[in-house]
Amino acid sequence: MVRPVFEDKDYEQSVIDSIPLKRIATTDDIALSICFLLSDWSRHITGEILNINGGAVLCG
Repeated sequence: MVRPVFEDKDYEQSVIDSIPLKRIATTDDIALSICFLLSDWSRHITGEILNINGGAVLCG
């Protein structure tokens, strides 16, 4: 979905540099987070927003 945006490799690197984990999320990153929310491990979590962004939200 974002492939056309990152055709400019300089822009892609600037985005990666702005993410504390220094990588763009993969489909597995998203899928595993969803699996967690569907599992019993999250049974007591309610009304939360799960930010899957490599810590980018912490940077303001």
